[in-house]
Amino acid sequence: MNTNQLALIFGTVLLALCYFVPYIMLITVPLIIIYFKPTAPVKSINYNPPAELKLFIYRQNKRAYLRTIFWTSKRKTILTRDQYTCQSCGITNVPLHVHHLRDYDKLGDEALDALISVCEECHSYQHLIYGYPQTYDDYMNWNVHLIKRTRDEETTH
Repeated sequence: MNTNQLALIFGTVLLALCYFVPYIMLITVPLIIIYFKPTAPVKSINYNPPAELKLFIYRQNKRAYLRTIFWTSKRKTILTRDQYTCQSCGITNVPLHVHHLRDYDKLGDEALDALISVCEECHSYQHLIYGYPQTYDDYMNWNVHLIKRTRDEETTH
């Protein structure tokens, strides 16, 4: 019998004793922790979840974040800064969205200049033109895409 098998048998017997005499646990549990140590190092498993799962988790976290007091406060700051006016078409007195220009990878730590107020129509239009990150890597590299696109637009004008 190796040490792990002995530890299993000894632990089972002690648990049975603890059932009948609970105070034995106060003495035996520290002894088990001190005496029985793993004989081989524990191997860690390097798990890399599939991209679809990463994207699903990211979107769930984003939805949860957009319901926090922190986001509500930041959203109000942006709307106040932009004087409750759509920054694309200039319309007022309509429900406004706060649009991320960049910093998808920094949810909760976005820079204020990365957010603008837009009406629902302009928000939909911007996502129609510029797209919307479709994969986890797109979310994490969205700043890179925006910088490249901006540079390309500047060089064509």
